[in-house]
Amino acid sequence: MNWYNIKDVVYEFNSEEHFTGSIVRSRSLQDVLHGMEKISNLKFEIREGRVFVRK
Repeated sequence: MNWYNIKDVVYEFNSEEHFTGSIVRSRSLQDVLHGMEKISNLKFEIREGRVFVRK
């Protein structure tokens, strides 16, 4: 999380989903989260130094 200067990840639901993988360090957090949205039922929002995760 320090890589993207994110303080916290806030989950707005309970889930057992897990993701694993690797990314190129030059990819922006926005791009990474957009890619995760495409392969999951999740939505991500970056706000106030936090990533909010919702269904």
